[in-house]
This record gives sequence, C-alpha cells and structure tokens, in this order.
Amino acid sequence: MVRRLKVAGLKLASCSGCLATIADALLPYILKGDVELGCFALLADPEMDGVYDVGFVEGSVATEEQERELREFRRRVKFLVAVGACALFGGPQSINPGIAKLVEDVVEVDYRIPGCPIEEWQVREVINHLMRGTRPPKETETLCTECRRMNVPCVAITKGLTCLGPAVMAGCSALCPSFGRGCYGCRGPSPGTSIKPLLELDPNALNMAIVSQEKVRRGWR
Repeated sequence: MVRRLKVAGLKLASCSGCLATIADALLPYILKGDVELGCFALLADPEMDGVYDVGFVEGSVATEEQERELREFRRRVKFLVAVGACALFGGPQSINPGIAKLVEDVVEVDYRIPGCPIEEWQVREVINHLMRGTRPPKETETLCTECRRMNVPCVAITKGLTCLGPAVMAGCSALCPSFGRGCYGCRGPSPGTSIKPLLELDPNALNMAIVSQEKVRRGWR
C-alpha cells in the first residue's frame, strides 16, 4: 500500500545545494499528489507547524539557535534524514575545530544521505521506501567498486593522483574520477574500511578530505 507523505526540510549552516537537489527530486511526487510539503526552506513556509512523516536536514549546527531549531525539528519529524557532507561530516566549516557540530551530535538520525551535493536518486529511494512503509537500505559499497563497475580508469594508477576511493562511500557515479580527479571524500567513510593503507602511500591524503578530522577518527580505523 502506497501512502502519502508530509515532507519537511531544514537548512542549517550550508550552501543549500542539497536542499535544491531534494526540491528537484520531490517535484514529480508533489505534482502527483504523493507528497505534501510542510515547512521547507527553498520551497515552502520555513515555519514549523504540525508533525511530518519525513524531514531532511542540510548543514552543520553552527549556533545555539540552530541547535534549538534542530531539536524542535526532530521532535516533529517521524523519520529524520541528515543529508550532505556538512550535516554528516562537518563540511568546510569543520576545518576550524569547535565551530560546527554534526547533526547526529545533537539529535538522533534515522537515515543518512552522503554527498556534496547529494544525488536525486538517493532522495527518490528514501521517498519510495517510506511510501511503501519500508526502510531504505544502507549503503556499504566503496567508490573503487563503483569505478570498476562503470569502467572508470583508476586515477591513482593511471595519473598517480591521491584518491580516497578505497575508503569512501560509493553512490556519486564516480563523478570526480570520471573527470580525471581524485576523490576528496565528500560521501564520507565506507563502513568497515581503513584509511591506514592510503596514509602509508601518501601521508598527506587526508589533507584533501572534506570530512572533519573528528569524523575521520570516528569513521576510519
């Protein structure tokens, strides 16, 4: 049985790129009447009112006001999805320690969508599962696996570039390697991977990572 969802979106310290992607992904559902918008930055009135089936949060928590807003949002949302590198790993603002908190440092998160920005298919997957009353699956694949599947040449081998692909979550369609660039880790650590072999090859590998050093210590062994 397919059910109609009331969806909300909260913007914290971020560039709005992920919420813009979510807006594009939601438009077909809105036109079909499968999704009703609640408070939603970029698309609707941002004031919170009522309870929401699913809420997307973009950005890190940089102020006390944002922390209060996030806690109130969590109270109203049945299924909370943290989206993007800023919400999950701190993003660029985490370069200075103590400036920003991760969403999961403040409230419980039900699901995570990594990326910078995220991909539309990831949003659709969450919406489709929740409409059917099922939970979306967790991603575990590494970027290297995705590159091999898409026949993208390994930039570490062919160009000698630093690439975080062996330890980073897949799902971006190997965007950076497809254009001859090394992965800088915007999707964060893949479960169960180790960063140590990469650091043995290139001690400066983490300097290109967009994820915060604290998150690296948590997520990468």
